[in-house]
Amino acid sequence: MENFSFLLTAVREHFQQSKRATTPSHHVIIGDKHFASGSSAQEIVDALYESQVTLGRNPCADEDSAPQAKTVDNQSLRKTVFDEARKRHPNSFRRLFQEDPVTLRDAAGKPHRIDLPIFADKDFARNGVRYGTFVSSHFRDPAYRGHNLNSGTIAMWGANTILGDHPNTVGGLFIYRPAEGTPGYDDETMLKIDNDIDNITWPFLRKKGMVVEVSHDPSRLAEAALTLAH
Repeated sequence: MENFSFLLTAVREHFQQSKRATTPSHHVIIGDKHFASGSSAQEIVDALYESQVTLGRNPCADEDSAPQAKTVDNQSLRKTVFDEARKRHPNSFRRLFQEDPVTLRDAAGKPHRIDLPIFADKDFARNGVRYGTFVSSHFRDPAYRGHNLNSGTIAMWGANTILGDHPNTVGGLFIYRPAEGTPGYDDETMLKIDNDIDNITWPFLRKKGMVVEVSHDPSRLAEAALTLAH
């Protein structure tokens, strides 16, 4: 519930700043107002939806059972990129990369814990904050791919809403993509992956102080993230 509240706050502040009824992201769809009430959250959900699906299985289970179809989730990607960055520039790694979520305070002083594997406060570089995340599109199934892409993107939107567009503040969205010719990923699947990547990156490309990097090479993503230190 706290995550939904934070997302709604971010959308409201976007509307207030832009003065336009345009969605800040494809994750948020503007439609007609609907009324829902109930004595509990479950009662409201039951009234809104005819059926519900429990998502309790390992999201990689079905895909991993398919022969020669490698999948990479966000946590696995993060570990690989962290290892690469630590080897390349240990000093910058210690100052820039974060193992745990960070706490940011909004304009009202309310704290929000956000999963940002890249974060350094305003004393790090020319009084500007550095923040970012790594997300993986290395899934054939659109549901699993969307889950990994969206989780990181929502964190970036939340951080950007709080940190604003200060000229010295820089954010980075670093996306892992299957290499061409990867077994199990035909041309049609790769096209769908590229379309998903385009959908989540275009709002960030329009923002000042935002770096977007897409690569099939984790070492390239590590190097791109380390450039935020300069």
